[in-house]
Amino acid sequence: MNDSFGDDVDPLGLIAWGMTGAAVVLTPFASPWDLPWDAFTKSVTPAAGGEALPVLVAYLWMVLVATVVAYILGVNAVRRLSAAVGATVASLEVIAGAVLAWVLAGETLGGSRSRAA
Repeated sequence: MNDSFGDDVDPLGLIAWGMTGAAVVLTPFASPWDLPWDAFTKSVTPAAGGEALPVLVAYLWMVLVATVVAYILGVNAVRRLSAAVGATVASLEVIAGAVLAWVLAGETLGGSRSRAA
């Protein structure tokens, strides 16, 4: 969709309006009023012997890196890549995620997760 807009539409504005619309539509289903908001004031230790990390810092990191930066890069990439390259990158994203989870976090594919649903 963003490929057809050309250079006259700001990618950041496109993302902002898209996410705002999604938030409005999905808020009733997500029911954020039921979340334990006091959890953001706590600290956790991600691994045995690791450093304590404030939950709010981890949350903000996830929002900024995994969402905002990823969407900005994705929208800009679609404008510059051909359809074939874009489809290949999108297909390899799942494989790269699984490999990175295996290498960085020691995750493994097991029974139900390795079968197609």
